[in-house]
Amino acid sequence: MVRTTTLPELPPIRNIEIEDAVFTHRSLNGVPNSARAYLAGEIDNERLSFLGSSVLEFLIGLLVHDGNPSDRKGPLTDKRASLLHHLQLAQWAVEYGLHSRVRASPSSILAVQNSTKMQAQVFQAYVGGLFKDIGLKGVVQWLQALMR
Repeated sequence: MVRTTTLPELPPIRNIEIEDAVFTHRSLNGVPNSARAYLAGEIDNERLSFLGSSVLEFLIGLLVHDGNPSDRKGPLTDKRASLLHHLQLAQWAVEYGLHSRVRASPSSILAVQNSTKMQAQVFQAYVGGLFKDIGLKGVVQWLQALMR
């Protein structure tokens, strides 16, 4: 997707604990990839990424549906998939500078910040954190502006 206009302003996450979680990679806590549960005190962006992915799928589906009233299921599915693709999410993360705010272990920081998968994950985590902080209405307003 080639963007010809500027991005809408990124709504801030006001809750410091949520914002910290959004930008914390599991490596900062020494959590291995094989870990299936959290230990007391561990905070990272994976749970918010899960939530943000669900919020994005719902909202982008709604926006694509409402914005394309003559399209049938196939074209709607294709449009939604292109907007939810990890490369698109990663592009938005980079354009907003979210990827550069991720904190990770010194040995992982460059790989984490430069990985399209991790860039997409931080975008999803931001959406999840924003949803937890300001609710659905605020996320809808921002995503509507972003989709234009």
